[in-house]
Amino acid sequence: MTKRDYYEILGDTNIVLPRVDKKVKHGFYRFVIRTKKREKLRNFLLRNRIQTWVHYPYLIHLTKSFSYLGHKPGDFPVAEACQREFLSLPLNPWFKDEEIVRVAKLVKKFSER
Repeated sequence: MTKRDYYEILGDTNIVLPRVDKKVKHGFYRFVIRTKKREKLRNFLLRNRIQTWVHYPYLIHLTKSFSYLGHKPGDFPVAEACQREFLSLPLNPWFKDEEIVRVAKLVKKFSER
């Protein structure tokens, strides 16, 4: 299984992929993409029997634990955009190349709609 397939298939879409330094060998344990249509993409993939994940669904500055700081929505716009747009695609060492290609092609199909 290679993450290369995600980059090769999704490289020319409007999906934002993780940036990588070509001089460094990366050991991804999550493949997190960014899209303004996260929930629609997530539902599309689920209908095609592909599970995705939203890690860190809460913004720490808006949790009860940190309410004493007085932050409100809009105080950290970059973090808030990331929280709305980040989606983890399937990635694990046991996937076959065909499985990654299938996921990537479905994401590409969605992005072309």
